[in-house]
Amino acid sequence: MRIPSFAGVMILVAACSAPDKGPELDAQTRAMMWDVQAAIDDQHYVTALGVIDSALHRAPDRAELHNLKGKVLSDLYRFDDAESAYRRARELDPSAHGIAFAMGNNAFFVSRYRDALAYYETEARLVSSSDTLALGAIWAQTGRVYDRLGVVDSAITAYEMALEYRPSYGQTWAWLAELYEDQGALEDALACAERAVQLDASEPEFNYLMGRLNYQTGRFTEVESHLLITLSALPWHVGAHYNMARYLLAKDRRDDAAYYLAETDRLQVLSADIILARFAAQNNPTGVDEWLVLAELYGQAGRSPERLEALRIASQLNQ
Repeated sequence: MRIPSFAGVMILVAACSAPDKGPELDAQTRAMMWDVQAAIDDQHYVTALGVIDSALHRAPDRAELHNLKGKVLSDLYRFDDAESAYRRARELDPSAHGIAFAMGNNAFFVSRYRDALAYYETEARLVSSSDTLALGAIWAQTGRVYDRLGVVDSAITAYEMALEYRPSYGQTWAWLAELYEDQGALEDALACAERAVQLDASEPEFNYLMGRLNYQTGRFTEVESHLLITLSALPWHVGAHYNMARYLLAKDRRDDAAYYLAETDRLQVLSADIILARFAAQNNPTGVDEWLVLAELYGQAGRSPERLEALRIASQLNQ
């Protein structure tokens, strides 16, 4: 049984950005851009958004300003508003790189998979054939879309294309491993997971994948060490607790397994509550109470980075 992780859906970033278009910005607008960058660096996204809107009032036809607004709105989980900003940026500069990729990421995050696929296809047409980093990211995300749509052959082809462009990216190997696992091809899945761990031995999700697959293929000597790496970094990880319990029961270490089973039950309940709270926050991204509830649940689960992000958004909305 694979228990999915609900943290960090979007982990690929396009290696490109929209070029400047239009007349030279005046001194005051350039100064505003420095203020925007300072606010973003401090994660004061609501402040950044206000300055961007002021800059757009002075220079409404600058594609990079609309693109930047889309990025900030995405950080605030305001995906519909972000799409409007990105669309305007593309209208002003149809050849700009990175915008369609960002739109695809947002669509993927809210499960609009067909839209995401179209955006990634658009981005692929804009990127130079020599930009292997960007093409690797685009094809990897395309593979994820096909995977979610259940089009297995296309997903495998996309992942293989991504690895041709960027064979050193462990996340693509991990996603391909999960796809093979879902298809019951456990040896192929394990081979891909091993490549992911070789590329990044400390990544907790890669180690969880290795521990889980080693258990399923009967390689018990390799299970516990990988799962402990995951639990050390992500003590709230439901799947790692569950698979550790299975492993310990198989080794007849029932007293040890009891702890992990109890934690699995506790964390599964919290995870279900977090999914509902995240859905509420994403559907009302300007609602302070929704973000505070989500922060509280993240805190109960020990998910400190996500708790702090939810609190940050709530505090800015409350200004």
